[in-house]
This record gives sequence, C-alpha cells and structure tokens, in this order.
Amino acid sequence: MFGVKRLFILAVFTVSFTLALPTYAQELDAPKFNTQELDTQETDVTAIVLEPKFKFEIPPEYQTELPQDKAKLAPEPKPVKKPLFDLGFLGPIFQLIFYGLLTLAVVYILYLILNTIIATRRSTVKADKTAETPDIPAYQPDAETARVLIDDADSLAAQGKFAEAVHILLFRSIQDIEDKRPHHVKRSLTSREIASLSILSPKARNVFSQIGKLVEKSFFGGGLLSMEDYELSKAAYKAFAFENVAQSKTARSARAKR
Repeated sequence: MFGVKRLFILAVFTVSFTLALPTYAQELDAPKFNTQELDTQETDVTAIVLEPKFKFEIPPEYQTELPQDKAKLAPEPKPVKKPLFDLGFLGPIFQLIFYGLLTLAVVYILYLILNTIIATRRSTVKADKTAETPDIPAYQPDAETARVLIDDADSLAAQGKFAEAVHILLFRSIQDIEDKRPHHVKRSLTSREIASLSILSPKARNVFSQIGKLVEKSFFGGGLLSMEDYELSKAAYKAFAFENVAQSKTARSARAKR
C-alpha cells in the first residue's frame, strides 16, 4: 500500500515537471528589453533620411508614378438642353402599350390558326357526309298523276270550292312525294317546312310555298279564296308538274328544225 502511494506521488511530480519545463525554457530564451529606455528614446527620422548612406538614385527604367497620375482627365460633358416638353414620364405607358399590342398580335395569330384548323375539319366532315349520302333525284310528279290531280281540282273549282281545290293541289302533291320519296315527309312538318325539302327543285319549292300560303290563308286564317287564286295555283303547279314534258317537246322541236 505504501509503495502505491509513492508511485502515485512520483507520477504527479513527473507530470507537473513536464508541463512546467517548456514555459521556463521560453522565459530563459526570450531577450530582455529595457522598456524605460525604449519609451524615453526619440528617433530623429529626418536626420536618418539625410544621411549619405541612405541616399540612392532610382534607375530611369523603374516606374515611380502611377498611370492614373499622367492620364488626361476627360472634359466635363456639356449640359444637355432640356426640351420644351419633357415626355419622359410617358415611357412606362408606351411600354405597357407595346406589350399589350404584342399580346393582341399573338392572340390574333392563334385565332387565325385555330380558325383555319376548324374550317378545314368542318370541310372534311362535310365532304365525308356528302360522299356517304347518295344522290337522290329531285321529286317530279308523273304527267298522268298531274293530269288526274288537275282534273279533280278543276271539278271542285267549277263548284265554286276554290279553297278545297287549292287544298287538294297541295295535299295530293305531298302524298305523291311520300309515295315516290319515302321517309322524307313527316306528319309533323308544316307546308313551309315541306317546301324547303332538299328533294325539291327550286321551282318546286316556289310552287309549294305559293300554294301553302293560300291554304294557310283559307283554312287557318278563315280567308276566302277566289277563282283568280285557284288559277294562279294551278298555273304554278302545271309549270312544275309538266316541266319535263315541256323540256322534251322543246328538245324534239329543236331536233326537227335541224
């Protein structure tokens, strides 16, 4: 037990001596200055500079001045005269106008592009529908059917039933259209809608429109029709119903003259 204590004391002494030795060595090596002499001693800088041993000439190839010392100073700019009207405050406004016009130009270009694309697609769809839809010849009554219809209408007109005569011209013609072009005339269609059917020629549409107005006047408006009204309706119907017959006669007469 006594030996352990001695070893512990020896270790503590060794560590303490090791830590203190470098500090003591530095104190021995450091030079000692007389601070009082340094504080009281005054140095004459001017006398040192004037001593011959400190004087020397600088070779001419060495530069002794800075470049900016020899640089010529730029002349001061002349004052700019102010204009009569200072429009500088309009700069931001014109900038906004410029960007606004630029935006409108871009939007307009996009509109033209989209409009062209849409128009192209529509024309393509219409062309496809036209190609798929078979050509249906325009409605034209038979000459014999037209003659029978006119005879029946004349019989009613001879009895003074002009409204019934015009009515039979219209509704018997509509029935004939349905017989020759099925699924085109619907029961819900009015006479004006029937007059606008695509299977009717422009001349036929005019005839049906004219007769339809007279029928509306008499049956729905309570108006009376005269012999003149019937004759106008019959003349229009005959010009349409016998159009092919008239064209055939004209062609035959033209060939005969040749």
